Amino acid sequence: MQYELTRDVTKEECHWLDEDRKKGTIVYEYVGHTYGCISPNGIAVTSNPDGDIPFFELPHTALIRITKKENANVYHPNFGRRTV
Repeated sequence: MQYELTRDVTKEECHWLDEDRKKGTIVYEYVGHTYGCISPNGIAVTSNPDGDIPFFELPHTALIRITKKENANVYHPNFGRRTV
């Protein structure tokens, strides 16, 4: 699953990030174990298209899920939707 950042997310806001993340950046759902380190307000994502490590947390309010047209009716209550 792909997500796009809807706003900049800075290291000031999320101290665990190694760099600021810019609006429009594409990230991917992390598919491995997070061992409980992701907060209820975040989602585990990765820069790797295969969903592999390393992962990091981004606020779910800063993400919109990108769906393909054939999956455009799929909706997650915590995320918006952008069809490609």
